[in-house]
Amino acid sequence: MADTVPTPVLDTRDEDSIAAEAIGGLPSELSDRSDSNPAVVLLEAGAFEIGKLLFQINQWPSSVIQKVLAICGITLEPACAATVQQTFTLSSPQVADTSIPAGSDVATSNGETVFETTADLTIAAYSSPAGNITLTSGSTAVSCDNPTFVTGTTWVGWKIHIQGTSTWYTIASVTNTTSLVLTSTASSTATGAYDVGPVSGTTSAQATTTGTTTNVGADTLTTIQSSIANVASTTNAAAATGGTDAETIAEAIDGASTKFATRDTAITESDFEEFAQKILGSGSRAKAQANTNIITGSDGYTSVACLSRKWTSSVTATALERAAVARDLAQRSFSGSTVIDLAASIDSLTGPSVAIYRKSNYDAVTAQEMVAAALNSYANPNTYTWGRTLYVTDLVKVVENVDCIDRVHEINGVPAIGSSYTAAPAAITFASSATATTADTSFVTDRQTFIIDATNNAVYLIISHVNNTSITFDRAWAGTAGAATPYYFKAADDDMNSGGGEIWYKLPYANIITPYSQIVVVGSV
Repeated sequence: MADTVPTPVLDTRDEDSIAAEAIGGLPSELSDRSDSNPAVVLLEAGAFEIGKLLFQINQWPSSVIQKVLAICGITLEPACAATVQQTFTLSSPQVADTSIPAGSDVATSNGETVFETTADLTIAAYSSPAGNITLTSGSTAVSCDNPTFVTGTTWVGWKIHIQGTSTWYTIASVTNTTSLVLTSTASSTATGAYDVGPVSGTTSAQATTTGTTTNVGADTLTTIQSSIANVASTTNAAAATGGTDAETIAEAIDGASTKFATRDTAITESDFEEFAQKILGSGSRAKAQANTNIITGSDGYTSVACLSRKWTSSVTATALERAAVARDLAQRSFSGSTVIDLAASIDSLTGPSVAIYRKSNYDAVTAQEMVAAALNSYANPNTYTWGRTLYVTDLVKVVENVDCIDRVHEINGVPAIGSSYTAAPAAITFASSATATTADTSFVTDRQTFIIDATNNAVYLIISHVNNTSITFDRAWAGTAGAATPYYFKAADDDMNSGGGEIWYKLPYANIITPYSQIVVVGSV
């Protein structure tokens, strides 16, 4: 790449070289050239003043550049405020919906950095499904005499209790419609009608000040400054991103050539992206694809995907924002072009998932929390490289760079990490052998699919299967025998498109929150 043209230096001399030149020009009869000679002292003093004058003269080219940029309307980019996903946790499930309004303030522990929520958050009230549940003292297993449990991940992290009791227990997983597992053992044996409900929710927040200092780390926004009933705690699982300092004059001069090239007409993909981002505002993102009508190759079309700085997993850019971008680009497009606008697609991952070995000076929960924060930060639409596949090797690097982690677990050379954490589609009948039976093997990819044994914090690699009949693990099953619907994930690259073919406007979004059941700590060193 060619170097940019340097700013000229009008006079390269400094005060030392000027003084040396003047002293060297003294008549030969003035042989004393020491600093004690008054003539030398006067010359050095004069050289000092001339040196200061030359310094100011050499600033003149930059001053001219600044004036030209100002006349041409090149402005300094303003500082931006960071954004973050903020999680609020209740003291316990509530009888009525809990509303956390937009504008609620959270801050770092020292109160120096404050964030304000940008969207309303509602944490739903608990429900009272039909049936009676049974808790057993010292056990994490819960049963129900009526098939009212919701399978899958909906109830994971929710809390459940027997009506009339004050102790709520957190749900680790739902085995089937009549059985689930708690994160901790029951303190007593009891049976009765039950309540179940969520205790946390996540919404977007933005710093009330600007600058890179607002890019606070994960789990640092833990102080609630607004009065919100029933909220016990708050935190940001991932670091805040998008905070920038105001552009300096030197940065503006360096980037002036790009700004001049795109100031009026959009020609290249980067032109469309830059103009779109200016309309969407600081902290937004845009991606353009030339000769493309959304996903179909078509000459004369330019598709521009928009990600608002106030995106949510369901609304990435409002219709008004996209309309404003389309109006602006229509005036800047070359003759005959057609601009197609669309909201960026947020791929809310069911993963990522990983089995890890932690360092012994960290406890398991801390390790899970730190890994979850790192993965959430990596798979964040604000910063993730647009259109890039989620590679297993990248996920391994992210996890192994976390301070508390020794390594990602491997079985037969396959790293136990992926982005497809979900429940198996049908029950699997386990036995004390390396083979299990199931009526649905559609989720299996040999030597890529890992089954999670949540009870023993272990993962098993499926090395082969017989369609809709049986699966074979890398070793004998040591978990509970019998039928269950465990969770699984695949160690496979993910192009974030289940429909086949690349979707260039997709971005990943990971939101792993407590109880971190998809982060399996298999051991420590």
